[in-house]
Amino acid sequence: MEESLSIAALSQDADTYKNEFALAIRDLSTKDGCQPDVMREQGGFSRVTGADLYFIYCGNPANREHRWYLDPQSNKLGQEKNEI
Repeated sequence: MEESLSIAALSQDADTYKNEFALAIRDLSTKDGCQPDVMREQGGFSRVTGADLYFIYCGNPANREHRWYLDPQSNKLGQEKNEI
């Protein structure tokens, strides 16, 4: 969890959602291509325009397998926006 918190601290909204981001990173670390070193070097969080969701990517954001959406209010994580 310490590594996940360290990575989450790099996000622009870490002041508000650091713990929620860290939990998502921890959950995603079990997925192929989303290990902590990949998230630290080639990952990121972006707020979805017009929604209270965040777009998370591990590595290349063009690779659909490594793109996720997070609702930090419910900690719900899904690969499709409509799953959240």
